[in-house]
Amino acid sequence: KRFSLGLSADLITVYAGANVGYQLTAIPQIGAIVNITDRFALGIHTFNPFIQSLPSPYGKRKLPAIYTLASDWQFLSNMRWDVEASYDVNSGFRVATGYERQAIEQLAVKLGIYWEDYIVPCMGLGLTFGNLRLDTNAELHPLLGVNLLARIGYAFR
Repeated sequence: KRFSLGLSADLITVYAGANVGYQLTAIPQIGAIVNITDRFALGIHTFNPFIQSLPSPYGKRKLPAIYTLASDWQFLSNMRWDVEASYDVNSGFRVATGYERQAIEQLAVKLGIYWEDYIVPCMGLGLTFGNLRLDTNAELHPLLGVNLLARIGYAFR
């Protein structure tokens, strides 16, 4: 494929107290990837492109509106390098880069770093078993400490 387009929406619910109850909104996400060559791709993504806020009787609650430009370069058959720049209208810029090596068919090792007020190192593992994909990632943030993230995915073929 030379071009891919994705559309989705996140349903966000916040409990605003007994007098107000729950506040609900749907936030769209739009993304596109262009494969320039078989080994190099550019992507764009936006979360909350229309800069929606969550209504509240105490004023609007700002939700992040993030615009991202990224690249993916597979410089060897089992190694890739990614670079990303994001802008959040509420908090500013974030720049990230990462390296991923497919050690064996079932195991990928990931190292990265990003800057958003602080320099934050990251690392992770990706495990693949048939159509099932498990990803674990960790970052060492100077204020928040160790943050862990896990993702499970299944590819229907």
